[in-house]
Amino acid sequence: MDISLQIEAVYRRALLLRQYATESPAHPNSIDKALKELYFVLEELQTSEEELHHQNQALITTQHIAELERQRYQTLFDLAPDGYLVTDLQGKIYQANRVAAQLFAIPLEYLINKPLVVFIHELDRHLFQTRLVNLEQIQDWEIDLNPRNGVVTSLSIAVTQIQDPDRKGNMLLWSLHDITLRRQMAQQLQSAHDRLEKRVEERTAELSQTNVRLQQEMDERQQAEQKIREQAALIDIATDAIFVQDLDHRILFWNKGAERLYGWSAIDILGKKVDRLLYPDPSTQITTCFNLTIERGSWQDELEQVTQAGKTIIVASRWTLVREKSGQPQSILVVNTDITEKKQREAQFYRAQRMESLGTMASSIAHDLNNVFTPIVGLASMQLHSPQDLNENSNEYWEMVKLSAEHGIDLVQQILTFARGTEGKRTPLQIEYLLQEIVRSIEQTLPKQIEIRLDLPSQLLWLILANSTQIYQIIMNLCVNARDAIDDAGIITLSAENRYIDRTHAQRHLDAEAGNYLVISIADTGSGIPDLLLEQIFEPFFTTKEPGKGTGLGLSTTFNIAKNHGGFVEVESESGKGTQFQVYLPSIEESD
Repeated sequence: MDISLQIEAVYRRALLLRQYATESPAHPNSIDKALKELYFVLEELQTSEEELHHQNQALITTQHIAELERQRYQTLFDLAPDGYLVTDLQGKIYQANRVAAQLFAIPLEYLINKPLVVFIHELDRHLFQTRLVNLEQIQDWEIDLNPRNGVVTSLSIAVTQIQDPDRKGNMLLWSLHDITLRRQMAQQLQSAHDRLEKRVEERTAELSQTNVRLQQEMDERQQAEQKIREQAALIDIATDAIFVQDLDHRILFWNKGAERLYGWSAIDILGKKVDRLLYPDPSTQITTCFNLTIERGSWQDELEQVTQAGKTIIVASRWTLVREKSGQPQSILVVNTDITEKKQREAQFYRAQRMESLGTMASSIAHDLNNVFTPIVGLASMQLHSPQDLNENSNEYWEMVKLSAEHGIDLVQQILTFARGTEGKRTPLQIEYLLQEIVRSIEQTLPKQIEIRLDLPSQLLWLILANSTQIYQIIMNLCVNARDAIDDAGIITLSAENRYIDRTHAQRHLDAEAGNYLVISIADTGSGIPDLLLEQIFEPFFTTKEPGKGTGLGLSTTFNIAKNHGGFVEVESESGKGTQFQVYLPSIEESD
């Protein structure tokens, strides 16, 4: 409770006591009671007086501390190394320190109540006022002041809003830091940098002129070295096999292309004789090549060679004689280009042309033969069913004529199948069911010592767009050939798989394209096919079977059907170990 209010309350109680004593003098205890009450009132007054004294002392102490804090703030404000201003939100100056007055070069008292903008350089005033209007938080500016005595002072300004309890509103506190010297130093440094840069340019020009002569002297040498490096790089990145052999056939140089083609690294082959490595059976042809190169200075032709892995390849070989300065033969530079696949494609192309010609001719011959055999069969049937009596020998002869003619008609039908290619409707075909049906059919006719197996993958096989009858014929032809290749006991394995064929693989076969294929494999453990016959097995009418046991049209028909379906056939065989035929047919599904 406020002390003044307490004293006022005690005073009112004292007046009430006096009134009470005056109005009741006859009462015997009234005076005594009034004195007691007055005593208590006096005690309360004394207590209130002491509390008031203590409060006054605390207030004096607080005022003294506040004055000390104000004086210390004012001292710090006045003695700060930077200029400080306090303005209203429009920039009117209410308070400034000594340094601020020095920066503006005006007495301190003249600053008060002046708008700050009048001290700003006229070129910066518009930007200053725009920033002042849009002020939201602490911001840092750089501005120039009006020149004094021809000198422009540059300031770095930081400004923020503060609360002013005396004016009961927001004010702006400004911090002003003189950066004139810093700017001057920056300008001086820039000027020195420009001078140094100019000197560097001049010195560079001098050095450039000095180096012209040296550069000219080095050009020829560098060009020669560059040419050597380029030639070495070209030799190593060349796809051709390039090597150098001495006159004793020892290898002196072996490039990366030779490593890729033959399989031997340069470290392994340098110093070894090339004729013992690349030619399994050195013949007089190599001697002739060597002699012609020495005699004429160059030679070129096709050669058959072997790689480190034992693979036979065909190369287009070009030999050039390298001579010493004296003109004497020194070594032979050999450049070999692998044309194995090219020769294979050429052979496939010629085979395709030959088969096309044979097919045309066979179709014409088959048509004529069909016209010959049909009347014979009809006549024989009429004679066998004639009501006139024929002896036993005559019936036998006519039966023989009929059977021979029918056999001829069957042969004509095979020729027509070969010649016509892929007549018939094609539909999406799931090969698993066809393979299972073929296995069931073959099991009934195979000898007991021959086992037939079906190996299918766990994943679903891709669909193909094909004539099921013709695909059935392909597989049956290959299975019959596999059965005939097994002399005693053996195994025939049918399998299928999904496979992606890249461009390199596809280029091995005429008209084949990269993509997804369904691959049907028929493998046997029979006698195999000799290497010399592998190139002929797809030729029409070629057969290794005994007379009367084969027409030679089975594999050629298989080849034709696969080709006309957009596919191809591959064969691998080894004498005494068996043969595997793989039929590649384009899939109509995309791989995942």
